[in-house]
Amino acid sequence: MGDFPTMVRMMDWRLVYSMNRDGVSMLSFFEKCRSCTYTLLVVQDFEGHVFGGFCNEPWKISSTFYGTGENFLYTFKKKNEAIVYRWTGLDDQF
Repeated sequence: MGDFPTMVRMMDWRLVYSMNRDGVSMLSFFEKCRSCTYTLLVVQDFEGHVFGGFCNEPWKISSTFYGTGENFLYTFKKKNEAIVYRWTGLDDQF
């Protein structure tokens, strides 16, 4: 987690949603995550690639963008080397 912001590395993370356990419904995802101020989304595709994002407020159904510049996306080129894509400041579409 070397490139992740310090705040993210220091948090005590727990699993709140899993497709295997909770199903594939986005409504289930929103329900499970609604009380979480910070979430780290981790996705592994069928080829084993791991990627995701960090959100600094509870997930919600919305017709507009929400969040702040603290949000980011990430992927791994190698197993333990994260590449973090931070806000560029060019827009406010988080």
